[in-house]
Amino acid sequence: MKLNRFGIILLFLSLLLFTSCNRSQSYYRSGRYEKALEAVEKKESPGKGDYLIKAQSLVKLGRPDEARESILLYLIMTDEDDDREFATDLFVDLNFSDILNILLLKPEDGIKPQIALYKSYTALGETQSALEILELLTKTLNFRDFTTLIVNFPCSADYNALIFQAWQQNMNEDDISAFASLFLEFSNYSGLTEDASKSLISTGEAAINSKLFSQNPILLSRIHKAVGFALASLHDIYNANRYFSEALRLDPTDQELAEIMKGFDYDQV
Repeated sequence: MKLNRFGIILLFLSLLLFTSCNRSQSYYRSGRYEKALEAVEKKESPGKGDYLIKAQSLVKLGRPDEARESILLYLIMTDEDDDREFATDLFVDLNFSDILNILLLKPEDGIKPQIALYKSYTALGETQSALEILELLTKTLNFRDFTTLIVNFPCSADYNALIFQAWQQNMNEDDISAFASLFLEFSNYSGLTEDASKSLISTGEAAINSKLFSQNPILLSRIHKAVGFALASLHDIYNANRYFSEALRLDPTDQELAEIMKGFDYDQV
């Protein structure tokens, strides 16, 4: 097929435009981040993909604060895109505000955005929205990772207590150390409700009576200590002391617990 002069000019212009559009991407892929940045900034009308390349280049150059604006523009310009999941992960990594997370991230964007949304809703006191995100995360996270998240960022003490109960009932040997540590951490949470405390006591007693913990005095001590904290939150000092005493017998090196017991007001027993 022969091209006339006009056709040749159109082909040349098309190739020139294609080259211009892909130059920044080529520079980025070859690790020439400054060049990629220059190529984007020279464009009169950058496209949404250019903002993503600019953000990535700025991050690689150690300029995350400047990258925020570009990744923000990219997400504002697109709802559906092959690169959106990557872009939302980058957005989360750049530590945006809770409000921006809620405005721009979507639950379907993936696990990392879901976790960011959960943390944002929790920080803003939007408990119902946080619980809806948790429902999605139950389908992808294992008990250990899921419980670590809700212990570090609790949105509902009652919900957390139920998760510990479910984990204890479905636990395997590989989980016992993580369970004991997280269970102990949460049992000392200042926001425990009466129902949550009672649920923790029940779960702790079930763990104490299970074969998984019977051969490990240190982990068994942590469970006793956790039950003691839950009882103390209900002002049941007598039974809290019983569990604390057993915890200290199992692990005499626990100086924190020894100090706690010294501070008990036994007039309440």
